[in-house]
Amino acid sequence: MFVYRNKNNIVLFILGNIIGLTVIITTLIYLYLSTFLSNAHLTFSELKSIVSSAYSQKDQFENRHVTFLILGLDQRSDALESTLLTDTIILASLTTDNLPASPAGGQLTTISIPRDLWIHELKTKVNALYFYGEQRDNTTGPEFTMEELERIMGASIDYYVVMNYNDLDELVDLVGGIEVDVPQSFIDEKYPNPDYLSDQTKPIYQTVQFNKGLQNFDGKRALAYVRSRHSESEEGSDSSRSKRQAQVFQGIMKKLSNRSLITNPKQMGNIYRFWKESVSTDLSDHEALALGLNLTPNKIEMNTVSIPVGISTDSQAILINPPVSKYGLWVWEPRDRSWEELKEFIGNTLDSHE
Repeated sequence: MFVYRNKNNIVLFILGNIIGLTVIITTLIYLYLSTFLSNAHLTFSELKSIVSSAYSQKDQFENRHVTFLILGLDQRSDALESTLLTDTIILASLTTDNLPASPAGGQLTTISIPRDLWIHELKTKVNALYFYGEQRDNTTGPEFTMEELERIMGASIDYYVVMNYNDLDELVDLVGGIEVDVPQSFIDEKYPNPDYLSDQTKPIYQTVQFNKGLQNFDGKRALAYVRSRHSESEEGSDSSRSKRQAQVFQGIMKKLSNRSLITNPKQMGNIYRFWKESVSTDLSDHEALALGLNLTPNKIEMNTVSIPVGISTDSQAILINPPVSKYGLWVWEPRDRSWEELKEFIGNTLDSHE
């Protein structure tokens, strides 16, 4: 009789622990989802639909090279200037980890397109394509920019992602700051002073300084790093600025692909809300999740590639800087004027990282 009661007690003890553990896990899942949904401004049914669609389309992103056009929009109408230009133009190719030649967690390759690249067929710079696209009846700024870049680069672009520069600092802060390795120290004494916009008795410009080396940037610091353009050193050049913009983009992507992000439902919810409210894209929520399901967090290899630039006598340069008198502007243009060298460079770069 004693043995029988003892066995019953053991069974009840095990059942009690299983029930207790189930209640704890269920409560934690509920709290996690509640926190995420509250900060993301999503309902449970909306989240369920996104997840369901993502898993049904997951296979479509296996063995894929997905190409994005990343546009940083400088849209301003204030006391300093009025503009609608794309200050950052990045071609980003993301390779999922299913391919034999791909690193374990996927691969991200970025190519910065100089904003002063002259499109001689349209008689304008590439950073104005967005503006002209917005003026047309049958297209949009992102679509027209993507169409023209596909033409001159010979690359097929799957999706566009557009974000206003004014929102960059918020995104960097939402991901918890980013790590940037500054290649050279530089000083910019003519960086626009944001305080001038609200109080025009303040100086128009302020001085920003960056020291060489690996460091952490918050949103305000990251924004100054990508926007600075008046350093008297090489860092004041358009090509150096493009490289800095690619650095910040990859720093953000590194944080977004970090496994620890998934353990913070509040942070994830805030990032999702930012994505919906501040980013313009033709990539749907379920496509973004389906793509992410084919990547391994913390193991995405990142590469930055620059288009060779130089003077007209430089045989290695694909883009050259003609005299200002030629177009009345400081620009880059293809050395061969046919875009064939640029197409070959883009094609070889993307192929070599597949």
